[in-house]
Amino acid sequence: MKKYIPYITAIIVAIIIGGSLLIVQINKQNSIERQAQLKIDQENKIIKDEKIKEAFNNSLYNSCTANANDAYWSYMELNGTKKEDGSINALTRHWDTAKKDKQNAIDNCYKQYK
Repeated sequence: MKKYIPYITAIIVAIIIGGSLLIVQINKQNSIERQAQLKIDQENKIIKDEKIKEAFNNSLYNSCTANANDAYWSYMELNGTKKEDGSINALTRHWDTAKKDKQNAIDNCYKQYK
């Protein structure tokens, strides 16, 4: 029996070392998986934040262009004559000025929100 003690000890040490290495490897793999999941979560948050920002900017852009359109018609109502059917009679220069101002406003909306 005494002659088997070194072999038994070696087997026990090998099992302990092997088990320890296995646990270390499992922990390492779990850590890699957690890091990968954190990276995915961060990328998803960035994408979500970008989508929210884009939707917000689109809303602001739409509001801005609607204001430009309202300013166009307000200018025409002030500088033209409204007919009974709701249309506006105005000089060509007023239409041209209103159109130019509206386009400039829309361009500014685009620069600011897109």
